Amino acid sequence: MAIKNQSVVVEYIAWDISANNYKTGDVANHTIYNTLDGIASAASNSPAEVDATNRPGLYRITLDADETNGNSYGWGGKSATANIVLFGFFALTERGTVASLGTQVTSVGTLTTSVGVAVASSETILSTANTSVGTLVTSVGTQTNSVGSLTTSVGVAVASSETVITNTPMDLDPDGTTSGKVAAAIAGKADASASGTDRTFSFKEVGDITTEKLNVTVDEDGNRTIN
Repeated sequence: MAIKNQSVVVEYIAWDISANNYKTGDVANHTIYNTLDGIASAASNSPAEVDATNRPGLYRITLDADETNGNSYGWGGKSATANIVLFGFFALTERGTVASLGTQVTSVGTLTTSVGVAVASSETILSTANTSVGTLVTSVGTQTNSVGSLTTSVGVAVASSETVITNTPMDLDPDGTTSGKVAAAIAGKADASASGTDRTFSFKEVGDITTEKLNVTVDEDGNRTIN
């Protein structure tokens, strides 16, 4: 379908009805008319022969924009030569114009630009998100390092406690001797007896339930005697 209100080159045929063949070399005798929405008028331009050897009988003419500015247009005419008939054609036009089409193309271009901006914005958001995730991962790494330092500190504390415990003889008595009274009080077998208001607690040697290592007597006033 043709575009309305646009200059266009059109073609027509010259036919010799007496010779029953195409007619060449006859352009000087042609008078061409164009029709716009069914109304005929003389064409603004002169016709020309296309190619007498390779396209015999074919002629062309240029129609100006105002000659196509209708819902339909056609072209044809007559020859001054006897028995020559000119066969023209007609065309229906689009209801829009090239200017409107240009506006639509511009709109598509604007839409494409908007989409490009949106894509760029999405890429920026993703980049920012990736940076935030990276920062979060770094923070988690820092926290992990802190936990590692805490674990190390706990380990040092435990080691220190073990050293203290290891370096404290379990059989050291209050008088500084190593007779095993402390060990008996902590891990030895214990017996209790009463004499009046006094209470006596006896602690056996560790690993020996018969040998007493420590006796603690508590009187009615709460005073303790250790031997």
